Amino acid sequence: MLTTEQSVALATRSRHASASRYRIQPEFERSLSTLHADSSRSLKNPYPEASPTVACMPEFTLYDRPDCPYSKRVRRVLDVLSVDHEEIIVPESKPDRDELESITGQRGVPVLVSDDLPEGHLADSSEIASYLKEQYN
Repeated sequence: MLTTEQSVALATRSRHASASRYRIQPEFERSLSTLHADSSRSLKNPYPEASPTVACMPEFTLYDRPDCPYSKRVRRVLDVLSVDHEEIIVPESKPDRDELESITGQRGVPVLVSDDLPEGHLADSSEIASYLKEQYN
C-alpha cells in the first residue's frame, strides 16, 4: 500500500504534452557532470556572444483535485493557452492537505503557485483564469 507521500508523488504530472517536465535525481545529475568532465571533447559554445537570449517564462504549479469544477476550469484555461505547468493532485480529505496549507495558508483548491505571482500564489479560479488570459492571450 502506498503512503500519502508516494501517492502525491505518483499523482504529480504535467498536464500539457509539450510541457512535460522531468526532474533529475541528484545522484544521476552528479554522474552526468562527472561524465561531462571526463569527456575528451568540449561542449562549450565557441561563439558565446552569438547565443540567443531566451525569455524566462514563469514556472507554474497547480494544486488541484480532478473532481473539482473550479480546478477543471483552471486546467482548461492552462491547456487552451498552452501554459507550461506542473500539476499536483492534493488528497481528497482537507485535513491531509498540509503541504498546500504550508504554501498558501489554506486547504482549498485550485491554487496556482509561482514565484512570479504577486503573493506567490493565486487561490481563486476566476482570478487565476483572468491572470492567465491577461499574461498569455
